[in-house]
Amino acid sequence: MKAMNDHYSISEMCEAFNVSRSGYHAWIGREPCARARADVQLLPLIAAAHTEGRREYGSPRVMRWLQKRGHRCGRRRIGRLMRQLGLSQRKGRRFKPMSLTDRRPWPAHRAQSSGASDAHAQTRCRLGGRHHLCADG
Repeated sequence: MKAMNDHYSISEMCEAFNVSRSGYHAWIGREPCARARADVQLLPLIAAAHTEGRREYGSPRVMRWLQKRGHRCGRRRIGRLMRQLGLSQRKGRRFKPMSLTDRRPWPAHRAQSSGASDAHAQTRCRLGGRHHLCADG
């Protein structure tokens, strides 16, 4: 209603929203509740925990960070406040091996180490992105 105050009178808006004018004015003058005041105090702490955690901390880790410092609050509340601040955890990268430890062909070293006979040894041929079993010949 505050945003529309320039275009419409308060009495018109109160009538449209089915709210009494005295109730609207009482709501405007009211102080924030205890939870809202506590949320305002938590916002800088949540931001500090998030930056201290290299922006990788989500709501569960931020909750543990706050609890270690003596602040009691739940994961969902922290998640709501993090969304309010525009904070989200940075996604971790998928594991990708950077080097091959064994450069020998796959079936040869396995067949030798397992003691399989040459008649039953099979190799894998790589064709078109799929593995196919090919008999040694």
